[in-house]
Amino acid sequence: MLDLVQRNAEVSIPFVVSSRGYGLLWNNPAVGRVELGATATRWVADSARQIDYWITAGTPVQIAAHYAGVTGRPPMLPEWAAGFWQSKLRYRTQEELLEVAREHHRRGLPLSVIVSDFFHWTQLGDWRFEPSEWPDPGAMVDELAAMGIRLMVSVWPSVSVLSSNYQPMLHAGYLIASERGAPFHADWPDRHSSVRLPVAFYDATNPEARRYLWDQLRANYYKVGIKVFWLDACEPRSNPAMSTTSALPLGPAQR
Repeated sequence: MLDLVQRNAEVSIPFVVSSRGYGLLWNNPAVGRVELGATATRWVADSARQIDYWITAGTPVQIAAHYAGVTGRPPMLPEWAAGFWQSKLRYRTQEELLEVAREHHRRGLPLSVIVSDFFHWTQLGDWRFEPSEWPDPGAMVDELAAMGIRLMVSVWPSVSVLSSNYQPMLHAGYLIASERGAPFHADWPDRHSSVRLPVAFYDATNPEARRYLWDQLRANYYKVGIKVFWLDACEPRSNPAMSTTSALPLGPAQR
């Protein structure tokens, strides 16, 4: 049995290829499972307004081509994206990141992208650099560009109660609501806190919430030259019960 739910480092794509010459796509967003047996297969959606599936046939190569045709073929990556990417857990300051890039350049080691990972922000959900550790993002981007390197930033959908965005997003309805109580679906560590804190998630199904988030990214990253984003932790890294307690603009997640 395989659970049909997205988890951190575990992606479920509900598509199977049979040795009998067909492929089946279980085209449903619902949380569920697939039970693969010797004589039968059962697909389950815990809650759905309708059941949708798609079947194709042919050789394995033809089935894969048909699947790509209906789900969408990815565009060709730009040349720079096929180069070497440098990332670690994590660069703590602007100077530390730049020193790594400078050393690659000094040694003549090609480097296309370097990643500023989590906790580069002031608080979780602020979507900006902490100025005491990253004092001049624009100058950092310019120096990296002069070496032929792009800067990628990690963007998380999670918002700590300490974030300056928490109250505005809460009052505007931009956080995934809970059917019972406050809109918290996890407890995570945050900067300047000795204990794990309640964390909410921005509601990507709300167009206004998406616009709010992009306004933050544009002001704090894009306008200083950062054009590469790592949309991290978007499973999100939450407890398995989140989908059964979440309330979204179109209605509860499990109705």
